[in-house]
Amino acid sequence: MNISVVIPVHNSVPFLESCLSSVLPQLNADDEVLLLENGSTDASWELCEKYEENDPRIHAYNLGPCGVSHARNEGIRHASRNFIMFLDSDDLLTDDALTEAHTWSVSENADIASFGYLNIDGNGNILEEDNSNAASSNTPITVPSQILVKSALRFARFGKEAESFGFDHTTIWTCWAKFFRRDFLLENEILFPEELILSEDTFFMVHAYLKADTVISYPKKIYRYRVNETSVSRNLQPKHLENNSHLRKKIYTLLKETDTDRIYREELAAFLIRKFIEEVLYIKESGSYKIEDAVDYIRKSLQPRYMTNALEMCGYTDIVPGKKNSLKYGYVLWCLKHGKETLFLR
Repeated sequence: MNISVVIPVHNSVPFLESCLSSVLPQLNADDEVLLLENGSTDASWELCEKYEENDPRIHAYNLGPCGVSHARNEGIRHASRNFIMFLDSDDLLTDDALTEAHTWSVSENADIASFGYLNIDGNGNILEEDNSNAASSNTPITVPSQILVKSALRFARFGKEAESFGFDHTTIWTCWAKFFRRDFLLENEILFPEELILSEDTFFMVHAYLKADTVISYPKKIYRYRVNETSVSRNLQPKHLENNSHLRKKIYTLLKETDTDRIYREELAAFLIRKFIEEVLYIKESGSYKIEDAVDYIRKSLQPRYMTNALEMCGYTDIVPGKKNSLKYGYVLWCLKHGKETLFLR
């Protein structure tokens, strides 16, 4: 094969051994594993060194406290094989996952190949049944990149189309459970935004979909994603307001520079307002902001022209993340459109 498996490592002692045990038996001598240790406070680096000493296919880098985006970017820069797979250090691969992924990526000349996954718990137990069709899951599907861009920006409307191609509400945005052609990433300067501490792979994947010529979906569930209830993505904090603001601006700038024909104008508006509503809901539900401060934040955030335009364009069916939250999101959007922030915040 010709694969670089990029694994960011941060306080990974409890899981790294099982992660690598699912990878190393599958690799040939011409493959490599890059362990990118980034600021662990446990013995992760010592464990990385041990693996590097015992296996010439493993290369370990001690990056210091730099975050997962920098670690993955260093992985892209140091990778020397044709294909890159990002693997979280607490996740696993099924037997022969890399062989199958590599086979289809090569045969279809794919810039991006996406694969199915199953959730596992802290002990590695599968949390759900694999109900995929055995026959269809062994056949790759070519996916129109426009569908992926639209789904990533406005899943509420285009999610069904993405699902018909083997993507779901998770894999549409995540960099794991995928193969990337290394030259494709380098030639298009597709990197993770290092200033973001959350949703960094959302930006990465939108950028990749925009640039990709060939994307395939291989629905067979060869990836095992460990559900972590304490992960940063499941626990919003005040600093994430600033992160969301950066994400909105970066996505807007990316589309402004890339989507010169404004194909995704409506999808961009929906994305910007949905992410902003997440911020407004956090302000409301945290109870840690004075109403006047919250109103001031909301109004300042809507001052840029691209946010004003997005609010005007965004419809009530564009931002709803499922029926459960439809009334909540719809009510917030109505308040924002009519300048009734105080009404919602009380």
